[in-house]
Amino acid sequence: MKELINLRKEKMELFGKIRKLEKFRGSAEWEKLSVAHKQLLDIQLQSMKTYLECLIGRVLDIETNSKEEN
Repeated sequence: MKELINLRKEKMELFGKIRKLEKFRGSAEWEKLSVAHKQLLDIQLQSMKTYLECLIGRVLDIETNSKEEN
């Protein structure tokens, strides 16, 4: 159960970071970045979204399996 709690916490923290980066992409500071830096941040954002999908899947898997065991 501790793993599930940790995964949920990690999921929420990552979700916050994704929202923060998405908000940053629309800012004046974003426009000051080089094209290469913007591309790298876009790659990072996509990677974070993929990671979030994995965390969500793991949480759902643990929840499903724990219900089946009870």
